Formats: sequence, C-alpha cells, structure tokens
Amino acid sequence: MNIGGSTIDLLGIDPLQVVDVVGETFYRIVKSEHSSGLGTGFGASRFVPPPPTSFKALYAAADLDTAFAEAVLRDRAAGKTGRVPLTLAELQAWDVVEIAVDVLKLADFRPECIGTRLDTDALFARDHKQGQEIGLRMHDDPAGYGGMIFRSRLTNSQNIVVFDRAIVGGLLEKNRTPLLMAGKFGETMDKFQLAII
Repeated sequence: MNIGGSTIDLLGIDPLQVVDVVGETFYRIVKSEHSSGLGTGFGASRFVPPPPTSFKALYAAADLDTAFAEAVLRDRAAGKTGRVPLTLAELQAWDVVEIAVDVLKLADFRPECIGTRLDTDALFARDHKQGQEIGLRMHDDPAGYGGMIFRSRLTNSQNIVVFDRAIVGGLLEKNRTPLLMAGKFGETMDKFQLAII
C-alpha cells in the first residue's frame, strides 16, 4: 500500500488523505448462488444510500474473520454467552472470494488519518445515515475516487469499499471456495465462539 503525500479538500472533509492500494489481497463473502464474486447490486449499506439516490459498491476485508463478521455474523453474538449457534444450511449458502487489487485510488478514512475530522458515527455507528452521505459525496466527486479504505466497526481490521466504476480494471477474482471448506474458517469459528447446529 502506497500512501500518497497529497491531501485534498473534499466538500469540507479537510484534509482528505488519499492512498494507492496496489497488489494487495482482500476477502469477500458472497452467496453461493451468485455467479460472480465481484458482482454488485443496488441496496443500502454503510456508505451507499438507499435507492433512488443509490449506486453500486463492493465491500471487501483484509482478512477472512472480518469478511465473515461483516457479511454473516454482524451483531448476532453481541450480549450472548457461550458459543453462538449457526445452522449448517446457513453456512453452506456462502462462498469466500479472494480478491486481488491491481491498483485503486482510495480515500483513507481510517481513524489514524484524523485529518479528515469525520464524525466517528459516519464510520462506526449502526445507523448508516452519516456514512451514506459521505459515500455519496465521494462517489460523485469529480476526482473519480475508486472508493474508500476504512476500519471495520466489528473487528477494527481494514475494509475497502469499491465503487462499481472501479471494479473492472481495479479488482480481480483470484479464488473462490465454499465457506465451510475455507482453510482458516475453523479458526474464525473458534475466534468468534461459534457452533454449527
């Protein structure tokens, strides 16, 4: 990852740190029924507002634990004791996609880049309204950012969100494996204290 020295004033996000992500690997959990591991659709998320002002974006994580937490587990284990049960059928419905980044120009919204002076709710709140406003501003900015890099609310690991316009030419699907056959998924189950029923 190459952190550029430039900062850019973006509609009040001042200064905005820009990072070039080159040659790194990220992970995404997708439904097995979807033919493409890089496919996107319209729908609201942390940085994507709901239709009709929506756009398409792909989220990926720096590690399998975070990809699983963000896509499947989410807040289901919060406040529970002991192992959290997940059904075999649910886990069989997911695949792990390994994604190679060719090159992406991303806005850096990790907390250590405090120069952006973003409200932490935009990055970490369960209510996504502020994050969606930031995502829309970034998507529509004439500088043509490929997306953003940020830290997961659930694991504090790095995530990327890539706008649909940057997927082709910016990302490559390297490998796809059923979730239950992924080499490190057993470690993920243990880390999050999960049980298959």
